[in-house]
Amino acid sequence: MISIYTLQAMGYSEYKARKKTKLHDNNLKNKAIRALLVNNLSDVEANNMIVFCSDLMRKEKCLKFHDTYKNLYENDENFKKGCLATSKLVLASKGFQGDASDEAARIAVQYFIAELPIYLNTPDIINISSSLYVYKDPPSDFLTGVYDGNSQFFSKVSSKQDYLAINFC
Repeated sequence: MISIYTLQAMGYSEYKARKKTKLHDNNLKNKAIRALLVNNLSDVEANNMIVFCSDLMRKEKCLKFHDTYKNLYENDENFKKGCLATSKLVLASKGFQGDASDEAARIAVQYFIAELPIYLNTPDIINISSSLYVYKDPPSDFLTGVYDGNSQFFSKVSSKQDYLAINFC
């Protein structure tokens, strides 16, 4: 449900943004379950393998990471610029027709900051040996730099976290 910020930045009311996000989450979960069932998993096993960002955001470790990233955003100009640039890219990728203004980006950046713990620290949040965050499109230059160690913020990434970008044509 975190993506409501992006939808609100695009002009949706909070109510419509929540409704649209919930529908999207349900559709995504159903697709994931169908894909897992093809691999001979039971319904229960498939459901247990799916974790939404909104589930993780309630965990204490995730909240601590979120506070760290929020503090960085508020106090580090380079981090802030990277987050805002990424948020503008997200808005553009979602078909945002207007100018991705600073105001729209400031609303959308809440989504990005809320998801940073999931992008960068999932193994530490849910105590697993490793995690691979899969992107349907390549992540922003800012986020790629953070993952690949080409950023001063690389130290924030869990050593057990990695990413994969799949570009569907």
